[in-house]
Order: sequence, then structure tokens, then C-alpha cells
Amino acid sequence: MIDRWSVAGGGRWRLAAGIGVGALICFVIVMVVPHDVDRVLIPGELMLLAVVIATVAGGRIAGGLVLAGSAVALLYFFVPDPDSFMGGTASDYFSVLLYLLVGAVLIAAVSSLISARNRLRTEQVRLQLLVDLSTHFDLDLDPDATLREVARAAVSLSDVCVVDVLDRGRLRRAAGTTSDREFDRLVDNLLRHAPQIDNPSHPAVIAIMTGKPVVLDHITADVLDVATNTPDQRRATAFLQGGSAIIVPILANREALGAMSLVRIGRPAQPFDSEEVSIAVDIAARAGEAFKRARTHREVRDAFVSIQRALLPERLPTVSGVSVCGVYRPAQAATVIGGDWYAVVPIDDARLAIAIGDAAGSGLPASAQMARVRYALLALARQDVEPAALLTSLNDYLFAIGQDNFVTVTYGVLDRDRYLWTESRAGHPPTVVRSTDGEARFLAHEHASGLPLGVARDARYATQDHKLPDDATLLLYTDGLFERRGEDLTIGLERLRRTFAAIVIEHPDEACARIADSLAGPTAEDDVALLMTTFEGRQGDR
Repeated sequence: MIDRWSVAGGGRWRLAAGIGVGALICFVIVMVVPHDVDRVLIPGELMLLAVVIATVAGGRIAGGLVLAGSAVALLYFFVPDPDSFMGGTASDYFSVLLYLLVGAVLIAAVSSLISARNRLRTEQVRLQLLVDLSTHFDLDLDPDATLREVARAAVSLSDVCVVDVLDRGRLRRAAGTTSDREFDRLVDNLLRHAPQIDNPSHPAVIAIMTGKPVVLDHITADVLDVATNTPDQRRATAFLQGGSAIIVPILANREALGAMSLVRIGRPAQPFDSEEVSIAVDIAARAGEAFKRARTHREVRDAFVSIQRALLPERLPTVSGVSVCGVYRPAQAATVIGGDWYAVVPIDDARLAIAIGDAAGSGLPASAQMARVRYALLALARQDVEPAALLTSLNDYLFAIGQDNFVTVTYGVLDRDRYLWTESRAGHPPTVVRSTDGEARFLAHEHASGLPLGVARDARYATQDHKLPDDATLLLYTDGLFERRGEDLTIGLERLRRTFAAIVIEHPDEACARIADSLAGPTAEDDVALLMTTFEGRQGDR
């Protein structure tokens, strides 16, 4: 059922146009066709053409009225003496009756064809909109982004589309768009004024509370008065007066999530027909399921991120003369969160143990594996275990506890006094070192890395010593910082090296954030973790 606030003559203009066109054609026939031709056959066929045109232009009713009018025209204009026609032969009456029957059949046939065409077009529009929405919904799991996609798709039915969503017991205007840029300013004003949920007269509130679409064939001043609470709201919505609108509830499993409003602007604007209302209802139904799925995804993602951040250190320990900063960026999708980690352990007053790693898998299993490896590494690092021996011990530990997921790790010790970096890698990307002249290079090639932890029981690892310049900056990172789907790894590594070489390191914490922003961006496809180590007082201006 549709709650229709007002009934407008949306089809009256079309009906009038059909009648007018048909009547005009009949008039031309009466004036042009000579009266001495066959009394029915020739003008009758021409007037049947007028009936068809009237039906196409104005619908079944227009065709019927023109058919009746053309029959009258035949009776009174093509018979020189109407009295003599009353005494005409049976064939005369049969001709007129046949003319009327043929006209009725033509009206029914043309109307059916028009209806079938309209249904086909409507179904094509419906399917295209739903396909477009489904594509975006499958790729985009952000709740507000989902609503913006809904608005962009649904506005094709109207001039303006706004979406209001229930948020903590209030309505929040989450999305709005227009079909024409000339309306953008009007929507900007409209976006500032969400409906008040305690206003039972607002169409959006009615739609949400009843679970049924509200159709406004004609937006009157009274409608705007009851739908606004303040003079500012009334001024922001004044341009809607004279337009038409559909307000459709956004539902998921019968739970009201919000409302989608489609508005046509004009004085008067064309009302929405039943097929367009049906399409809007379908869009809102699909939007409700997608929005609820996206909201659930966000809640799960936030839970995973909270777990991950709780397992990482709030503050990084340091030794005098060395600055260490770290960044962790969770992936946008909850299904890939959970594996990246880092750890920093002071060994003595001059040495700092630094590790970064990535546990395979995602979600809670990856977070649990990350926690096991990280805390075991912290215990071994405090015992001043040599890097290669430490990784060997971690590998033995994973096989001892029967864990199947593998872990990549870089573990090293930074000696402040000797400017020495001693590291061992287990399947992890190479460390990058940079000096203030802007030169950045990888400390080892990929083949120098050992197997990831948990892959082979007898895996062994090598320790490499790297003498650093006194202005060196080290960068350790996980693969989410440089990997791109479908791209060769060497391209991503070179992009990372160039970015690190060009970055300004006046403030290490800000430099870490800029590196993450430049390479991973705000919507990372995978977890990103990085650690940057700088000798304090020796970093340059770059």
C-alpha cells in the first residue's frame, strides 16, 4: 500500500494532448476530404489513424474519446442529409459498427503495446540500477559510502535525492545528490537540515514509522510547514514547493534504518508513477541490506582494530640518541585485518632491538599468531640473543606449539655507539637505509632472506652486519606499504625507495605518517606497519 498524500492530474496533460491531437486530425479530415466519397470507408480509415495517434499520445481514454468523436463526425458530417441516413441500408449501419469495433480493437492493441514497452523500459531501468548498486555494494563496505552510492543511483529517477539514516535515536542526513549541477547549491542547504525524528508529520518520519512509501504528487506550502521545525529549515526547503516526491523507508529484516527521498523540482513537477515508486522501493530494499551489512562489517573491523592496537605498544621505548617512531594502519576490510606487528626492546644503554613482522592469514587467527610470536620475541630479545639464533628459536617454538600459519619477520639490533645495524630476516621485505643527502638503498636483496617462520622445521637464518653513516635513517615495513594487486613487487619496492628518499624528516613522527599516507593512502587494501629509526641530532633537513 502507498500512502498518497495528494492526487494530482499528472496524467491529465498527457490525456489532454492525446484528445487534442486526435480531434485536430479529425477536424482536418472533415475539412479536407470531399463529401461525395464513400460515406464511411475512406474517412473512417483516416479517422482510425487519428484514434491510434490519440492513443499513443494520450492513452486508452484519449483514444476512446477520439473514437467516439470521429463516429459522430461520420454520422453528421459525411452524410449530406442526416435524415436520409436514419433510413439507410443495413450495410451503412454495419459499416459504422465495424468501424467502431475496429477502433476499439486498435485502442486495446496499441495500449497493450505501450504498456509492454513501458514495462520493459521500467524493468531495464530497475535491473540496471540494481546491478550498478550491487557492484558498488560488493566492493564498498563503508556504511556512509553505501548510502552515497544509493543516492547517486536513485537520483536518475528524480532531480534531487537525499538519504537520512537513524543514528543513535536521531536522523542524520548522510547523503545527497542531484541530477543537474544547477541544483547543487539547493542540496547543500538541504543537507544541513535533517528531519527531526520526533516530528510525526514529516514524510520521512512517516515512511520510517509505517514502513511504507509516502508519495507526494504535489508538494504544497502546508506540507513544507508541517515537515519543518525552524525558519531556517523552511527557507532551505522552500524551493521544493510545487514539486513532487517519493519518500521510501530503508529497511533490513523489517528493521527501519532510515529513509530515501526522491524529489522532482518544478511548478508543477511531473508526479512519480507506480512503476517509479516500485523501482524506488526496490532500491531502498537493496540499500537496506547493503547498509546493514556494511555497518556490521564496520563493527567487526573496529573490534579487530581494537584487538590489534591493544597488542601493539602504546609507546615505543628508546635509547638515548636514537628516535624510533611507528605507524600501524588497519586495512579497510575486516577480512584482512590482524597480521602486522612491530616491537622495540632496549637491550642496554646503547643498543636497541627492533622487529617488524606479518602473520599470515586474517582476523582473530592472524592476531593470535601475531601475539604469540611478538611476545616470544620480546622475551628472547631481552636475553640479548643474536638475531639469526633468535629467529631460529622462534621457528622452533612455532613447530613446538603446532601452529600452521607462517610469519615473516625482520629482527635487528641497532648499536648507537658503533653505528651498526645487525639484522636477520625470515621472508620479510628488505630494510631501507637513507642518509641526509637523499640517497636511499635496500640493505639486502630479496634472495638474502630466509624462509618465513613456520614453513620448514629445519630452517636456518643468516645474520648480516651493516655499518651505517652517522646520519642514517632506517625504515622497516610490512608488505601492505608497497604491494598492489596485479603489480610486480619490484615496482612497489622501487616506489617505496623513491618516496623514502624524497620525504622530509624534520619531525620523525610526522615523516612516518607522511610515508604511510603517500604509499598506502587512507583506504589500504592490507594492513600497514612501519618503523623508522633516526639518530637524534644528526638527521638533516630533508
